[in-house]
Amino acid sequence: MRKIWLYSLLILLPALLHGQDTLTLAFIGDVMQHKRQLQSARVQGADTLLSESYDYSSYYKYTEEILSQADFAVANMEFVCGLPPYTGYPSFSAPASLAQETLEGGIDLFLCANNHIFDKGQKGYQKTIETYKTLGAEYTGVYSDPDEMERTSPYIAEIKGVKVAFINFTYGTNLAAGKAIVQRMDTLSVSRSIERARADGAQFIIALPHWGVEYSILPSPQQKHWEEYLYSRGVNAIIGTHPHVVQPINVIRSAEGEIEHVTAYSLGNYISNMSAKNTQIGFIFVLKLVKEGEKCRIVSGEPIWLWCSRGGRFEKNYTTFPVADFLDKPDLFPIKYEYDNMVETYHRLRENIPYGK
Repeated sequence: MRKIWLYSLLILLPALLHGQDTLTLAFIGDVMQHKRQLQSARVQGADTLLSESYDYSSYYKYTEEILSQADFAVANMEFVCGLPPYTGYPSFSAPASLAQETLEGGIDLFLCANNHIFDKGQKGYQKTIETYKTLGAEYTGVYSDPDEMERTSPYIAEIKGVKVAFINFTYGTNLAAGKAIVQRMDTLSVSRSIERARADGAQFIIALPHWGVEYSILPSPQQKHWEEYLYSRGVNAIIGTHPHVVQPINVIRSAEGEIEHVTAYSLGNYISNMSAKNTQIGFIFVLKLVKEGEKCRIVSGEPIWLWCSRGGRFEKNYTTFPVADFLDKPDLFPIKYEYDNMVETYHRLRENIPYGK
């Protein structure tokens, strides 16, 4: 972890020297729950219908320090939660213990507006909300009723004295929503959330869309169109999910060279059972802000590259770790292919995806 935090310190140093208040926000991509993850996490001989029968302690083992030291951390929770029997693709349903481990791993806000939130129908989405409330987890993007959406969308957190708005929305859902309420990727709904954010005194607005084309390492024309629209409406930064692979980071600067906006089109997977090309690598996206009076500006937006290792390929269970910490440690990988795949994917994407500076 020392290399990462030395790097972070160097980014923060200019602001610290000027006595300005800084905020660090961290974002991870898709937290998923496939069938093999369930099988790997299950305690031997335990009842498959009980949440406590599943051990996810390895999931945040190598990232907890980074996420916990951020002032605020956010994760895309791409499954129904708390409704047994627990299942993987194509109808994701995970035990509450996964959500609990995510909280303990340093995450402060769960994003629920994604295409899998209605995988178990009305009962599943209601159980998800109930589970998160029981755990004391903050969530956004899905709501019990229209009144709750009006009251709580967007989610606004006061972080070190700065009011930051988080607007989470999805292009659609795999199953019909029925009477369920999810924030949709339509201009009317999103515009209303932006307006409410301003009315509630938000000093910084972050859009968190579930968008794009799955497995494409480049943003789609629709993503580009929505990016322009969101910034024209007053959004300050965009952090996206859904493609299951990382996509470029676009840094927009003023004529004077200051960062005006940062778009991370896709953070990729945080943890999953996927093994297709590019799906095991993702980001912790670290957004650093500085408070200047009543305003807030972006200091930097940078990725910490992650590798998701499937069960038995690095540790017994699934786990995710910063690539930089293990590039020079091939002997720690019991399966040579896992190390070689990580190194090849990391260097290829670093070379081929143009990240703004």
